[in-house]
Amino acid sequence: MYRIDSAVLVLALLPLIMAILVRGFVIGRRKDKMQSAMARAMAGSSKENADAKETEADASIERGSKTMQSDLGSLYGVRFFFPAALLSFLYLVAFSAGLSCLAGQGFGAGFLSWQFHGSDVKYLYPPVFAALGAYAFHTGMIVRRSFMSDVTKNVYWSSINRLVFSVAFSIAFYAAVGDGRTVLVTSFIIAFFPSLAITWMRKSLRQNLGLDTSNQPQIPELEIQLIQGVDIWKEDRLIEEGIESVQNLATANVFTLAAKMHYPLRTIVDWIDQAILIQRFPNHIQKIQEAGLPMSAIEFAWMGLNDPQMTKATLIGGKLGIDPVIMKDAMDSLGQDVVVRVLWRLWQTPDTE
Repeated sequence: MYRIDSAVLVLALLPLIMAILVRGFVIGRRKDKMQSAMARAMAGSSKENADAKETEADASIERGSKTMQSDLGSLYGVRFFFPAALLSFLYLVAFSAGLSCLAGQGFGAGFLSWQFHGSDVKYLYPPVFAALGAYAFHTGMIVRRSFMSDVTKNVYWSSINRLVFSVAFSIAFYAAVGDGRTVLVTSFIIAFFPSLAITWMRKSLRQNLGLDTSNQPQIPELEIQLIQGVDIWKEDRLIEEGIESVQNLATANVFTLAAKMHYPLRTIVDWIDQAILIQRFPNHIQKIQEAGLPMSAIEFAWMGLNDPQMTKATLIGGKLGIDPVIMKDAMDSLGQDVVVRVLWRLWQTPDTE
């Protein structure tokens, strides 16, 4: 039994071990990549004939480069290990409860087992199964993210939240349903689909408390998957960074996201570029696609700056059902937006990696 306890101790410490390995091998390479990308962006600057907006874009890129380096330093600083250590501690507690369940079945007790009397050990089964399900999900995710050099402290905080939620849900479910194999199976798989449980609980509470607001008018939230190239996995990664809607993405800091995520800089620029346009024309997304127009704020800004006679604005406005004057103003405002200018410059930065 003591050999089992030792193996369980190693498994519980796996998140902390992975954090140490990632901190040792990832941070240097990430910093080099970001510095190289920013150097190429600044090298593409044309100091001659630069207008005020271009000069402001240069300054924004320079500030963004410093912000990116600062974010990388804080991202993998000492605080990076705290959530990993906390997650390992919670796993150790959960695995100790599991070993206590085994000891209650006559498998012997080790140094991680707790002592229980009578049938009290049966109350440990649902949370133990929930913790095992969470561990299986988290371990696979952390290993995969480690290979992609995309492990941040948010990975561990997200794992802690999912673990705590799964255990709490299993306890509540057991209290409501009672013993049974269904409770154990549900407790195990709930870590894989926590959003379904949250939706179910919200719906139940609204119905029981009379808080159903389905008939009240609401402004629809634009989902992240409206962005071309963002699938369910990339959506989860963005949500991990607090980006839960198109509006969040449109107002996100491109340099901060580039520091925190492993995706290429041009990919993140493209996502934010699309989000800005979708946020500007939320009811015309399908018409833009059907007309064969680029889903890009940069492209609309470029067309606006090269349309003194409003020829393009009139044509595009007719396709989208927007007054040409309003269309021209929207295109010009995108062209004068410093954020769009910065994205424009970063998009034109050659990627030699």
